[in-house]
Amino acid sequence: AQCSFFPAIGRQMIMVAEESGKLGEMLLTLSCYYKEQANQYILRLSKLVEPLLILLLGAMVLLIITSLFLPIISSYQYMV
Repeated sequence: AQCSFFPAIGRQMIMVAEESGKLGEMLLTLSCYYKEQANQYILRLSKLVEPLLILLLGAMVLLIITSLFLPIISSYQYMV
């Protein structure tokens, strides 16, 4: 039965390891490989999200500053 949980290369490596009797070693190797892949994916994702969060934080600060200074500026216009 074909299982799509693992990529094709992972399934082939497991089949070869079963035939050679080194399944434990191969599973450790695969776990290290997939752990490294997951770490790289998380690192790339965090590098993409970080600038977006900075822009969002800047927009929030701008909104707060605008909401604080808008009444001051509008009251100044009525005084002149």
